[in-house]
Amino acid sequence: MLALVVGAVLVAGPAAGLPLVGAPPVVAGDLAFVDHDRVVHLTAYEQPLTAVGYAHGSGALVEVPLEHTGDVGAVTVTDVDPFPELLGMLEVEAVAGLPVTLEPGDRSTVRIEARFANCRYYTERAVNLFRGAEVTVAAAGGTTTFTAPYPSEVVLRSPTILGCPDRVTDRSARQRMLARDE
Repeated sequence: MLALVVGAVLVAGPAAGLPLVGAPPVVAGDLAFVDHDRVVHLTAYEQPLTAVGYAHGSGALVEVPLEHTGDVGAVTVTDVDPFPELLGMLEVEAVAGLPVTLEPGDRSTVRIEARFANCRYYTERAVNLFRGAEVTVAAAGGTTTFTAPYPSEVVLRSPTILGCPDRVTDRSARQRMLARDE
């Protein structure tokens, strides 16, 4: 399991042209993978690590619990991407629980249905490291998107060529894809 804390200094918002003040008082709890048996949380290291195994074509339900930990004002979480750097390897099929407005002390869970569907441009040697989730929060004064760091890093190792029927054997293909998407 993985806990993440959502917090960032907010930038100027569009509402009334005034800047937002403070950090969003939203905390996300343990990141859970439901119906995906290729997940292990390693705590024997100095920094805990969650390893997720890629299984081409299989699905995973990722649950992200959220809690409003502040004492003033409601916030609305409009988007959560637990793997922003993944570049399509894990394709989102559905999101349930968004947008969600949280008053102080409220809790909710965002459920993200995803499928491991694109290992074509990843080499067998690739280890994809995720240090945080991309979260969009709206509050009085505007909307902001920021990266919420994970207390434990999440890694996803690319499958071998045998585990990906669409594998491109040209290792430079991934660099071309990255350049195209930038």
